[in-house]
Amino acid sequence: MENTAKPSPSNKLPRELQEADCKHWGAANLWTAEQAACLLCGWEPVNENVIPPGEVRDRITGLKSMLEKDTGKSIFYFDCDAERRFRYFPWKVIEWADAAPISVPFKLRSAVLEAFPSQFRTGALVEEIHQLKRQIADLEGKLAQQKFQSGPPYVKRDHMAFAPELAAAVSAWMELYETKTLTGQRGDKKRILRWLTEKYNSRNSGGNRLSINALERIATVVNFNKL
Repeated sequence: MENTAKPSPSNKLPRELQEADCKHWGAANLWTAEQAACLLCGWEPVNENVIPPGEVRDRITGLKSMLEKDTGKSIFYFDCDAERRFRYFPWKVIEWADAAPISVPFKLRSAVLEAFPSQFRTGALVEEIHQLKRQIADLEGKLAQQKFQSGPPYVKRDHMAFAPELAAAVSAWMELYETKTLTGQRGDKKRILRWLTEKYNSRNSGGNRLSINALERIATVVNFNKL
């Protein structure tokens, strides 16, 4: 049976100032965003609208807003029950708070850990996972950069089958069409030939120099709009 709410303890303090029954709430199957916000403050869950305006209400409202905002951004923290209008598993809320970072009452953390030892993970483990993800993203970026810089084998001058005209054609296509400098309009061939001449038949071409006849052939191949 779902265990998400209970009557307010009977004492003389206003409900919004009562200390949370962490043992009860730590063992609850699900928390609403409002309940989670109250519990992270150390207070017994209560509808924020019944709390008089002030610091207490502002803190609960702020935490609830943060939780709901982050729910739409992450699939890691919020393995929540959407069928019940986004009620959250307690250990997931603790993980989210640790990463935010938001201070979690010790009694609440202990209660959740005691009730759900197999699901609960410490903030250190959460941070470790994030660190590994960052490292993977960094390595993927470096690998992509190295791959881009090294280029395909058919444009490498030290390759046994290196063909200068093929390398020039690929370079022209990548530079002019992949970057959308040209978009297939009438007159592209003249622009391609101008680019090739500057790079392969000018004073700056160095060892890449090609004849004007070769550049004409390359421009014809690169230009996909033959009009």
